[in-house]
Amino acid sequence: MNPLEIYKLLPKTNCGECSSKKCMAFAIYIQINADALDECRYIDLETREKIREKLIQGDWRDDLIKSLTGQVSKLSF
Repeated sequence: MNPLEIYKLLPKTNCGECSSKKCMAFAIYIQINADALDECRYIDLETREKIREKLIQGDWRDDLIKSLTGQVSKLSF
């Protein structure tokens, strides 16, 4: 889940009550530290769990990149 996908699920209030002050910055921070979700009191429990699940699952693109990087590193040119 990338920061833009997280941002779309946030309230977009830019209230400044969390450590990031802006919702987009908060979305980036959540991607790094999912526990930070608790800093926003405007995110309902269902949305928090949805974001946490997706962050735990990881992004299929990350897995693909890791796999391809491993395969490419074995090639000799």
